[in-house]
Amino acid sequence: MRVGARELRTKAARVLEEVQRGYDVTITYRNVPVAVIKPVRTRKAKRKFEPIGFGMWARRKDLRDVGGWVRKVRRPRYAR
Repeated sequence: MRVGARELRTKAARVLEEVQRGYDVTITYRNVPVAVIKPVRTRKAKRKFEPIGFGMWARRKDLRDVGGWVRKVRRPRYAR
C-alpha cells in the first residue's frame, strides 16, 4: 500500500489498521518513497507451518492429521 504524507496525517488510524493486518505501507513525499511501515513480528506471530499444504502430499486424505500418521507409521517399529 502506498500513502502520501498528507494522507498519512489525515488517515493515520486506517494506515495503522492495514499494518496490523500484516501489510507493508510505503510512505511517499511528492510521489517519492521515503519510508516503509512494517508490522512488528513477535515470537508468537511466527508463520504457521502447514505440512499438508505443499507438494505431492496436498491431496492425500491419510495425511490430514500428520501427527497421527507419524504415530501410526512408527508404532510397529518402536512398539514395546
